[in-house]
Amino acid sequence: MTLASDRFHSVVPLSIHRASLAKELSASHQWKQFLFPLVDRHQRQVHAYCTVGIGRGNAIQASLWVPYWVVNHSGLPLVLKQEATEGDSAGQFNEHERAKDRNPLMFSFTEADCPQRCKVRMGNEFVPSEKGYVADYSRGFELISGVQALRVALTHIAEPDM
Repeated sequence: MTLASDRFHSVVPLSIHRASLAKELSASHQWKQFLFPLVDRHQRQVHAYCTVGIGRGNAIQASLWVPYWVVNHSGLPLVLKQEATEGDSAGQFNEHERAKDRNPLMFSFTEADCPQRCKVRMGNEFVPSEKGYVADYSRGFELISGVQALRVALTHIAEPDM
């Protein structure tokens, strides 16, 4: 199985054989989980998972999922990254720098040696750069269910922050 969407495609195919899957599954373990890494067009990775089992009629059932879906309700173009990493998270492109994405962002923590926390900033093309403002990343925060409020800032060398 391979996967391709407008933002991601699978790194390697996932091969599942009914006979070998049936041998691995016991009565207590009806499902098996596989890491199914996806990359965006900049080769940034998101850890997707495939949970596979055998259902009625001996059919293979597969569910694809990611650990987090981030939904931006702010109306502002926001860019997300894992705390202490260099680049932005996978699935965010130039259009995210200037306009709010109406689609949820598939997100996972891909760097095991970095904190499992996020940072967010406003899109750089949304910032009034001609006035000398720069979008800074927020403080780190944990991804928990529900709605969170977070302060994002535009800084300036001589003017007050926005």
